Amino acid sequence: MGSLISSTEWDELPCGLLTLNDSGQIVSANAHLQHMLGLGEAGLMGTHVDDMLPPASRQMYHSYLMPLLRQQGHIDEIALPLKRADGLYMDTMFNACRSGASDQALVRCAFFPLKEQRRLESQLLHAKRAAEQIPGVLFHLRHETDGELRFHYASEGLRALFGVSPREAAASANHVLAKVHSEDIQAVLSSLQQSANLLTPWRVEYRVELPTGMQWRETYASPQLDSDGGVSWHGYILDITERKALEVVRRDKAAAEHASRAKSEFLARISHELRTPLNGILGFAQLLLMDPRSVLDEGQRRRVACIETSGQTLLSLINEVMDIARIESGGVHISIDEVDLAPVLLEAVTIVETMAAQRQVVMDVDVTGGHRVRADVQRLRQVVINLLSNAIKYGPAGGVVRMRACLEPPWLRIIVSDQGPGLTPEQQAQLFQPFNRLGAERTSTEGHGLGLVITRHLVQLMGGRILVNSVPGQGACFGVLLPQAASSAAQAISGTMSS
Repeated sequence: MGSLISSTEWDELPCGLLTLNDSGQIVSANAHLQHMLGLGEAGLMGTHVDDMLPPASRQMYHSYLMPLLRQQGHIDEIALPLKRADGLYMDTMFNACRSGASDQALVRCAFFPLKEQRRLESQLLHAKRAAEQIPGVLFHLRHETDGELRFHYASEGLRALFGVSPREAAASANHVLAKVHSEDIQAVLSSLQQSANLLTPWRVEYRVELPTGMQWRETYASPQLDSDGGVSWHGYILDITERKALEVVRRDKAAAEHASRAKSEFLARISHELRTPLNGILGFAQLLLMDPRSVLDEGQRRRVACIETSGQTLLSLINEVMDIARIESGGVHISIDEVDLAPVLLEAVTIVETMAAQRQVVMDVDVTGGHRVRADVQRLRQVVINLLSNAIKYGPAGGVVRMRACLEPPWLRIIVSDQGPGLTPEQQAQLFQPFNRLGAERTSTEGHGLGLVITRHLVQLMGGRILVNSVPGQGACFGVLLPQAASSAAQAISGTMSS
């Protein structure tokens, strides 16, 4: 070869081709090599190989590569940097062969740029690092033709999710399958076999037994039929323990809500059915007591009066049960408006005055006018009556029940206190449980344990809170916090500024 090879076939090859003699003189080079080195077509003609090699490569060529070529006639895949025309170095993969008589031998070389290979290696390394950092396992599982299951690849997450190293999984997938819960292993294997038979995606949820306890895993993979008849799956495995726990919570919540609705509907229906005959019983008892022509003797009148009293107690219980049923089923209509507080509180006091007089209880009420709250006036009246009634019932005969209203922006607090036996911390923790009278059922005090439950529900529906403060032996103090009305808040700010 005495001139530059200009063959189109050689020039279009995606590698650099070079021919030189034993002394290192370049005999020919293709256009691609010229381009790789940033030279023109005749850039290497008549030059020495040393001109295209940096010092380290030059030393390697003369002290190692040429002696090896003379000895065995070829060199395969040696990394050899070249020097470009702009002075920069470029990495190449060097292949060479030597042929011909010793005095006329020629060395033919091929140079493959390593830039693309290194880029691919870098991308592969980046992908591997990313695979190791994802919260799960990426894998390549293969069903070999001999029937064995092996993980040809599994990311390091396998160790955390199964307690098995990727090396162990590569030897046999049985190391991983041994961790699957005994009740789930058959479903896992059956779904895998179905995926292999039909070449459909493999998706399965199952439990695993680990030293830390039972956990949940999900596997999803796509199958492909390999040329040798084996089947491969590429996919991922996730830890779904937390998701499964949330599903249980949601199911339990839904079941509880369904049970609550069913209970409320049942109570509402049965309460309605009870009220109809009960009203008839009460009506006839009252007629017997009020009819001037009645021939009942004193003993009979007492017994009829007992029937009426018991009926009224039962009717009160039914009404309270219906209230709770309506509240829990969302059937209570609340109409929030700006309400002048003082008239509502004083009206509630008037309603309970007869009850207070029967027990000789003094009502100490201090309600300043001008306070306005956001509330439903009817439900607010009901709340205050319930609190006052409880204070009168559970306080001592001849005692004092106090009611106050004070401003605590952005709230208005209504305070009702008594001089009763008070509540222990344990009793306060059970205070709002339906039908729990905290031991009062063993006394002569009437009640059903539903009044405070209804009261708290109504306060919450109006956007407020109910609080209790009690020391055994020193009575109980109930506080109702309700949102302050905008007009009341503006008036308070105006008064503060003027003062």
